Amino acid sequence: MKKWFLLAALAALAVLAYVAAGPYLTMHRIEKSIAEQDLDGLSAQIDFPAVRAGLKTQLQRKIEAETPELLKEIPLLNQAVTTLSSKVLEQAIDPLMAGQLLYIMQGNAPDLDFGLGELVQPVPSSTSTEKVFENAETDYIDNRTFVATVTHAESGTYRFTFTRTGLNWKLSGIELPMLATDAP
Repeated sequence: MKKWFLLAALAALAVLAYVAAGPYLTMHRIEKSIAEQDLDGLSAQIDFPAVRAGLKTQLQRKIEAETPELLKEIPLLNQAVTTLSSKVLEQAIDPLMAGQLLYIMQGNAPDLDFGLGELVQPVPSSTSTEKVFENAETDYIDNRTFVATVTHAESGTYRFTFTRTGLNWKLSGIELPMLATDAP
């Protein structure tokens, strides 16, 4: 009886250790996939719908924050700006996710042009050789949410959010410094 109890306790401890180490293992897998240019390995570590939704929200807030007050005061114009920005975001997010996510994760600003030109420029080749999560400050928010904060001297502070489903952790959000606003 004692042997079964000890085995069950050891198994439970092993599962807890695996779950606790999960975000660090995911960060390592992301860095390894980037270094090896393994897009399939990278996609297995990222919850693309969640990252896409988070980036869309950040872009929407940035556009709203930079909309002139005059347009905000006129309801019809404010609605037109909101509708137009929503359509622009729908066209910009997928190319951003497909073409520039790796570049952004290395601390580079995305090349977005919300004018009349192309929405997304070709991805510049990155000269960064440092790991994405090198010198990251990490913290568990709760038992299902983990945050890694990385500061780049040139471009600012990036916040990577990881969430757990079952025993697996995935990157589920990226907060970009160039999209930060003063609004809450």
